Amino acid sequence: MKKSGFIVKKIVNKLYRIMGLKDKVLQKAAVKKEAEEITHADAAFIISKLRKASYIGTEFEQFYTVMAKLTNIVEQK
Repeated sequence: MKKSGFIVKKIVNKLYRIMGLKDKVLQKAAVKKEAEEITHADAAFIISKLRKASYIGTEFEQFYTVMAKLTNIVEQK
């Protein structure tokens, strides 16, 4: 069973190279990984937008929690 899985993977890799898809697949994976992370610039932008809004009641508690997390990201980098 393992050997057949290896063969299938090898064939798929050959097809990716032939069709020019391997680079596109790798680029998509890199973009997906980058999308999962919040960068220093992203956090700073979100903080600036959150400060401009007004909050009522429980929204303020959520605002405070999110701001604390984003501030930690900005301060770490």
